[in-house]
Amino acid sequence: MKVLIVGGGIGGLTAAVAFHQRGRQVEVLERAPAFTEIGAGISLQPNGLRALDTLGIGAHLRSGPPADPPAGIRRANGRWLIRNDVDDLKRRFGQWVTVHRAALVDLLRAAVPAQALRPGTEVHEVRPDGTVHHNGGTSTADLVVGADGVHSTTRRSL
Repeated sequence: MKVLIVGGGIGGLTAAVAFHQRGRQVEVLERAPAFTEIGAGISLQPNGLRALDTLGIGAHLRSGPPADPPAGIRRANGRWLIRNDVDDLKRRFGQWVTVHRAALVDLLRAAVPAQALRPGTEVHEVRPDGTVHHNGGTSTADLVVGADGVHSTTRRSL
């Protein structure tokens, strides 16, 4: 089974790792010229870490500094909308961690075969039959995963 993943960010690379580990042939089409992440840190909640544990990546992320769950949410005027019991959240669900987004992308990218990564590939159209038209030609797959963000070409096409 061949899986085409449109988008090489955290979501697309995580899907690629999962499919690859289950013996599927994967190809990740990323519009950017390289598989990198912009931004600073990302806070991973315990359920996200457990998902990454299934891919063998969670333990590496836990080796970094721990983070606390959010203390709550404030209104625009600064008053609390909701306040969390941070210690109770950690006790009930586990530890949060904070990692640099680029470090997470690097871990995920390293778990996918290099030949499966196609940076600089801008997708123009995705068809229901698994055909994907892009600036490098046409690719076909048994399954297409749209992980191409808020302005998704995959979603717009289908």
